[in-house]
Order: sequence, then C-alpha cells, then structure tokens
Amino acid sequence: MPVKAVIDSNIWISALITAGNPKMLVDTWLSQGLFIVVYPHALISELKNVPSKSRLARRIHLDDLEDLIRIIEEDGFLVEPKDIPELSRDPDDDVFLSCARASQADYLVTGDNDLLILKQHGNTKIVNPAEFLKILDTG
Repeated sequence: MPVKAVIDSNIWISALITAGNPKMLVDTWLSQGLFIVVYPHALISELKNVPSKSRLARRIHLDDLEDLIRIIEEDGFLVEPKDIPELSRDPDDDVFLSCARASQADYLVTGDNDLLILKQHGNTKIVNPAEFLKILDTG
C-alpha cells in the first residue's frame, strides 16, 4: 500500500521554479504513484495566492500553476482538519501538521525549517524532499 504524504506548499512552488528534488518529487507522484498526496484546503488557497507575490509570479507561468492546482485537486485527497492547534514556530504551518494527523499521513514533506526541526508529529515523520525520495526509492 502506498504511503500517504502531506506536501507543504513550499515544495509545490519550488517544483514549478527549479529542476531539483521538489520537481523530482512531484514528477514521481505523477508518473509512478508511489505515494498518496493528502492536502488541506489551505494549500490550494496558498497556491492560488502565488500570482499576487511578485517575486514568485515572475518565475512561475500561470498556466503551469493552474495545471498543478487542478492536478492536486483531482488526484490528491482533501483532508480538512477540524481543529488546528498551535504546534509550530510559524502558525501558518500548523494546518499542515493538523492535516497530517487527521489523515494519518506517514510523512510531511517540507523545506521549511520551522517544520523540519520537529522531525515528527504523532506518527508522521517530517522530512525534506531528498529524504522522502530516498525513502521511496528504498521502500
């Protein structure tokens, strides 16, 4: 059975900008289905807000962003946490931790140090994209 993973918004955005591990992670999900993506609605809201951030908007094609949002909504699983306790140094990250707990996700994949420093939340391991790709390769 494939593992469940919550993918933080910074990974999705990075996948649209660079050809590194975040892009490889998204490509692996789309082409091989080695894991199930679980996401909170806050992810979609954050992605839809990217064009209003000039620093990002200059680097991301709107069509690519819209395609990514559509794919996440069609192929991922929306899990909206009922309550979102304050758990992280950055309150904006708490929704991802709560989604991971509510969905019983195996992993939360992020590049955010405010989340990575936690290492684990309940049964969910918090890892960066390179670690997750290595886990998928050996798992």
